[in-house]
Amino acid sequence: MSDAPPVRLTFFGGVGEIGKNMSVFECDGSILVVDVGAQFPENDMLGVDLVIPDYTYLEENQDRIAAVVLTHGHEDHVGGLPFFLERVTPPKIYGTRLTLGMVEAKLGEYSSLDVPSLVEVSAGDVLEEGPFRVELIHVNHSIPDAVALAISTPVGAIIHTADFKFDQTPIDEAALDSGAFARYGDEGVRLLICDSTNAERHGYVETARAVGEALGRIMERAQGRVIITTFASNVHRVQQVFDYSRRVGRKVVVDGRSMIRFADVAQRLGYLHYHPQDRIQADEMEDYDPNQITIVTTGSQGEPTSALTRMSVGEHRKIAIEEGDTVVLSATPIPGNEALIWRTVNNLFRQGATVIYPPHELVHVSGHGNSEEIKLMLSLTKPQHVVPYHGEARHQHKFGILAVDAGIPAENVHMMLPYDVLEITESGAAIVDRLPGEALLVDGEGVGDVGAAVLRERRILSEDGVVFVSAVIDADTREIIDGPAIETRGFIYIDESEELMDAALDTVVATIADAGSDSEGYDLEREVKGALTRLFRQRTGRRPQVIPVIFELEAAEGDSEEATQ
Repeated sequence: MSDAPPVRLTFFGGVGEIGKNMSVFECDGSILVVDVGAQFPENDMLGVDLVIPDYTYLEENQDRIAAVVLTHGHEDHVGGLPFFLERVTPPKIYGTRLTLGMVEAKLGEYSSLDVPSLVEVSAGDVLEEGPFRVELIHVNHSIPDAVALAISTPVGAIIHTADFKFDQTPIDEAALDSGAFARYGDEGVRLLICDSTNAERHGYVETARAVGEALGRIMERAQGRVIITTFASNVHRVQQVFDYSRRVGRKVVVDGRSMIRFADVAQRLGYLHYHPQDRIQADEMEDYDPNQITIVTTGSQGEPTSALTRMSVGEHRKIAIEEGDTVVLSATPIPGNEALIWRTVNNLFRQGATVIYPPHELVHVSGHGNSEEIKLMLSLTKPQHVVPYHGEARHQHKFGILAVDAGIPAENVHMMLPYDVLEITESGAAIVDRLPGEALLVDGEGVGDVGAAVLRERRILSEDGVVFVSAVIDADTREIIDGPAIETRGFIYIDESEELMDAALDTVVATIADAGSDSEGYDLEREVKGALTRLFRQRTGRRPQVIPVIFELEAAEGDSEEATQ
């Protein structure tokens, strides 16, 4: 019987959900962290900027962290780094050149962080960290310099695909390294952690080259400006915008804070190529005819503060939508963003623009492989066990069907959720534990101080409004000596609801009178809140947030009559 130490795998995010990808491997006292991602908030997370994993376990065990390895530069894989580094200081962070370039730009906005050593690596490199031997394998994705990881451990090889697709004609002419995956498959793969995002979609993803050709046709036939929105990190798409704009005689304006930042980083590092004269500033557009202008910008997800959203409502400082503009949404919605996107699209139409978006034209292809590509990865790696990763429950379920069809026993398909612990041994794998932890909400500079209760209050405020009630009572007699007064925000218009307000005032007076002289201030406020909540629910069907403030006034000794007037 072998004495090989087991490997424990915990996903802090990225399983059963899209976003905040973070995988933690533990073996023989060492910890290897793969990716530190963030997640965009859902529509009901009012006021929340980002969602990140709970790093408490890693903070408590940071002396065991050997390294962090980043697979690529997307926000759902690196966006949590500033918050992670506020609590944890790993000895080093590995990443490819473009990935680290984007990380450095991001971390540069946080001057107080203690940034560890950033170590540049390339596909084909092998890292030795404690009991882990990590080989970086080139994959195709919607960002250059993306890698998968082959992690050799005492219990066998673990393949982490990260985000991948098979593109035989990639824009950077570097196809996925199928040979490396096949080599590990021939040698034996204990566990495959596989991208399941598009498990529901049949066939193969279209090549990204087809998108460039579609954009070129749009630029040729458009009579005015062409405004293209995509993810700022989609350097290949931005490259296509420059290439096809040059072919048809258009100058390119790069707009939007993150788009400018990513484009500048990619150009500086040699991943984005264009002639200096092909790029102009927004205030130079007036020197050219509209049919000589292409704008590439942020806002593909309808983000309220993004450049395209501000254009759609006439609030952009330099760019206004004009009759004859053609706007292209070169992206697919992140789940939960659909309403924001369609609001922006509708506003663009109202401004007089022509709007083009999938699936009406091939202006975007996914960076994640469809079902046939997942089956091909399974065939190449021939794993004993699999974990569907980077997918919601429906994607995990569909992946499980694909895996079983590929010959993997159903009991070897492990459907994990954040903080589940999968223990991998030479004889098998099983979920054996669950770490404490929950998703943390980032609101401004606050991390984790907004929870379910706060979100519930925000939803009530957004849906039913708030009612403020104030009164001054005699501390001894408990009689009202001033008020009560009622103010509302987002509930009703008081001047048109006199009857309801009269009933509310009567309810406050009766509640205070019924409370008697033994009631304490807190109890009295609670009683007033409950009585008004019930009244508003009965009369309006709504439940505004009721905030009562009852002041107790004590009469000065020997001057009680004046104090109560």
